[in-house]
Amino acid sequence: MVSSALAILFLDLFAFYATFPNQVKKLMIPSMILVFIYLFGVFFSKINIGPDSEIIFESFVDIVMLITVLPLFLIPIITLVYYSYTMKSRSPPHARRSAWLAIAIFLVILSYIPEILGPAALINYLRGFYTMAVIIFYFCFTRFIDIRWVQKIHHLYICIADKGTCLYDHPFIEEEVMECSLVTGFIAGISSLIQEITRTQKRLKIIDMEDIKIVLEQSNKNIFGILMTEEDHKILRIKLRRLLEVFETEFESELIDFSGRIDAFKRTKKIVDRIFVYKEVF
Repeated sequence: MVSSALAILFLDLFAFYATFPNQVKKLMIPSMILVFIYLFGVFFSKINIGPDSEIIFESFVDIVMLITVLPLFLIPIITLVYYSYTMKSRSPPHARRSAWLAIAIFLVILSYIPEILGPAALINYLRGFYTMAVIIFYFCFTRFIDIRWVQKIHHLYICIADKGTCLYDHPFIEEEVMECSLVTGFIAGISSLIQEITRTQKRLKIIDMEDIKIVLEQSNKNIFGILMTEEDHKILRIKLRRLLEVFETEFESELIDFSGRIDAFKRTKKIVDRIFVYKEVF
């Protein structure tokens, strides 16, 4: 019973650490209280041995297990589902991984409950869910590499595609960088040159170096979004396209009557913070 209680407690700890790592100590308090009540009820109950050498507890132990074990099982699933829902718009990779982790824990619980509450005849049939859960756990921690997208970004540039004029740039990490107009002018020039060489209207999407990728997205209104990043994650392209859409809507009049002044684009930072900055739930 002690091993069972610790196993359930570990599931709660795992869920909290995967979602709210900075709040683990506070969130674990209710779970630890429930485990204490569970163990207290088991240790201070009368134990009988059945005809098949099965351990039989007093009836009130079943009640204690119902009001403690069930919430302990539900806590990690509810935590992961809540986190997945909350992060759906903030960071889809985190939301998807959390949802799959909830499914994996549900499978673990589904195969584990009969061992505690019975009937024992189902145990052998439900243990196969353990294998499915392990496979899901494996993919969650080896395939969802894009959840680290926020640590991969170095610099963002927005410029006029055909001229290379930099309208706004935003550093995500502290590093020495070149004049933004030189960077955007050079990249815009490369993009145009490649189109001429290949004689195609298709746009350059990425410049891939050994440790840095230059991700490019061009809008229909001749605006370039340039992202210096360590990985070309799908989530980064989605956010870059979204940024260009909001940027063009926000500065529609300034882009139509653009005179070379870029002061009007300084408030782009608020848009970048809203779209690119990853924030924990709490």
